[in-house]
Amino acid sequence: MGNLFDPSALGDYNYWEWVFLHHPRPWEWMLFGVGILIAVWLSWSNLSRIQVKKIRWSLFILRILLIVLLVLLWLEPAAQLQKRLKFKSHVVVLADRSRSMNLPSAPGKPSRSAQMTEFFSNSREAFSELAERHHLHPMTFGAKTSSVSLDTLSEPLNSRDDYTTLLSSIQSTMEGYPSEELAGIVVISDGVDNPPEHAETDEEALLTLLKKRRLPIVAYGVGVEKGLADLAIRDVRYDGFAFVHNEMAVEIEIGNTGYPARDVTATLSLNGSPIQAKTVHVAEGERQVARFTFAPEKVGQFVYEAHIDTPPEDAIPENDSRKFIVQVIRDKIRILHVCGHPDYDEMFLRRHLKRNPSVDLISFFILRTPEDSVMSQDHELSLIPFPTEELFDKQLHTFDLVIFQNFTYVGYRMSQYLPNIRRYVEQGGSLLVIGGDVSYGLGGYQRTAIEAILPFTIEEGGNAASLEPFPARLTPKGEQHPVTRLVKDLDANRKVWNSLPNLMGINLGLKPRPDAVVLAVHPRLSGAFGSPPVIALREPEKGRVLALAVDSTWVWNFQSVGQGKRAEHYRTFWNNALRWLIKDPELTHIQATPAKDSYQPGENVNVSFRITDTGFQPKSGATAKIEARFQGESDIVFEEEKTSDEDGIIRTTLPAPQKEGLLEIRLVHRLEDGSEQHGEAMVFIEGKSRELDEVSVDFRQLERLADASGGHFEPLPDRLSDPIDFEGRHNERIGAKQDIPIWDNAFMLGLIVLLAASEWWWRKRRRLP
Repeated sequence: MGNLFDPSALGDYNYWEWVFLHHPRPWEWMLFGVGILIAVWLSWSNLSRIQVKKIRWSLFILRILLIVLLVLLWLEPAAQLQKRLKFKSHVVVLADRSRSMNLPSAPGKPSRSAQMTEFFSNSREAFSELAERHHLHPMTFGAKTSSVSLDTLSEPLNSRDDYTTLLSSIQSTMEGYPSEELAGIVVISDGVDNPPEHAETDEEALLTLLKKRRLPIVAYGVGVEKGLADLAIRDVRYDGFAFVHNEMAVEIEIGNTGYPARDVTATLSLNGSPIQAKTVHVAEGERQVARFTFAPEKVGQFVYEAHIDTPPEDAIPENDSRKFIVQVIRDKIRILHVCGHPDYDEMFLRRHLKRNPSVDLISFFILRTPEDSVMSQDHELSLIPFPTEELFDKQLHTFDLVIFQNFTYVGYRMSQYLPNIRRYVEQGGSLLVIGGDVSYGLGGYQRTAIEAILPFTIEEGGNAASLEPFPARLTPKGEQHPVTRLVKDLDANRKVWNSLPNLMGINLGLKPRPDAVVLAVHPRLSGAFGSPPVIALREPEKGRVLALAVDSTWVWNFQSVGQGKRAEHYRTFWNNALRWLIKDPELTHIQATPAKDSYQPGENVNVSFRITDTGFQPKSGATAKIEARFQGESDIVFEEEKTSDEDGIIRTTLPAPQKEGLLEIRLVHRLEDGSEQHGEAMVFIEGKSRELDEVSVDFRQLERLADASGGHFEPLPDRLSDPIDFEGRHNERIGAKQDIPIWDNAFMLGLIVLLAASEWWWRKRRRLP
């Protein structure tokens, strides 16, 4: 076999070690072990009759040596010659590039990212030496890992990732290399692990794997454990939708890091206008909740903002405010119905509204005025005074629709409230005005705030009304408009209107405004400005006004039934009017539908627009311009032109900008007459990251990773004076090997025979049993 202890005897091999060529199975070990125990017990029992203790123990040792030799013979020992080749193992450097690295490394100091850049710049020589001994793989990690060069790490990093996948980056690195080829991992981070919710890594499982593989992690902590101060909104809890005029709750969680205990005022705003403010006391290191309750006043999609005042030296001013979207929907349509006096028209309309389960109706009709002479006090009367201040000042904003049915404000001390009604409409409310003997000019509305929002001006002089019965006739616009479309087919709709019972009387002296839409007119009368309007509408600023110059639509119900006809046209007309007044989304010519309400920066935003013609039928081949911009900004972030398909649909996809905010996506369709139609969708661009929720570092996590792996942790120094030592970590590979058995030779056999013969000879010579 040669002298293995002499290196020259190894020849081409440079290493040797003892091995066993036989690898018994578990059941073989079990049977052989039982046999050995029996042999040892029998050997000792057989020698127990020998009285001389020294001889008994000497013979027993000889027998044990013989058993040991037999076990070695069974295991087949050999000397394994090996040719071991040196190779470069891999070292991975993981550098944090998440958004939290933009935070100051210490109060008044540059950012953590700048601290890390300075470290790499000052440690070029040490990392170059490390690269000579190992295959060095510099990488950055945030939302994902990316390979970079050492020169890149020595320059300022774009630390903008919304997530920190520290644990999963380490795990994927370990999975990416064979265990015998990876020498170690260098981690430079603030230690915060902030992955997306769907990609969280089990920290305990990773620590167990590190202990098992003993893969050293050398971790350097960027930043400082204490010193930064941050007052922040940590969370906003709310429902994604609310009911108009019903209370909803919003909870704002405020956290205090690094500041002494203080009172913090939180403000909830809508479109920059504060709704409520609450003050809570927040101690250092604690969180407190400010709870807001309020009732949304309008239907639609609204962006609310929670805000706290930014204190001096706040590390992250960005987390002092939080925006969120609430979809406000109708639980019920709240209607204020005021009638000048009871009559058939009031009775039929009120009954129709009360039958609708989605309507919350508050109805007043006047039975006595302040001028009525009574001998009793108000509290002794069953008829209460008309509550003008309560309705038209305090509660006006809570109604979706206000109805003035044959009502005059004169005599109710409410002239000072008429501007409130105008303002209510212009800010998005709806008003329905129905004619009669105390309405329009007969009600004294000339030159009032109400006249300013009507579809027509009220002319003075001449006849104020005509009592002659007449049939209402649709205008061309009325034939197409959804308010007066009693049936879908245009020809059938004309026939229906021609068949309706005659109306009884009309208010005169009403001149349509240029921006009004007249839907129906008197077929026989004419004046200086054409046929008197019967039904007209207007949209002053954000609101809607529908005006009827008659108070006899009840005949469409009563007389139709009396003539054996159906009353459905009366109900259809008023249902259409109600839907248009409350701005039913289905009654617009352009309907915008985003795929969802919020998107993350960089995500594709998908919006579809449906365009209909004047008859509310799908308009194919309509060319429209689509623009997107942030609310309150003039810069356009996206623009394109598209044409609708056969279903009147235009679909658009645009990349969400890289900043957060409310994105308004607007479609503009120009009609043949030069007018424009608009449709708008609002989506909120918001990151889901918690990167800037906390200013703290997590050096404990880096310590746990280093300790479990057999590495070490320390705060990030200014530079590395010496390269990191990963020597001896899997940097050799066996290129060739040869087994030299030492059990199948005469020496081994002779040794066994010698031991057995010696024991036998000694016993016979001493005449021992």
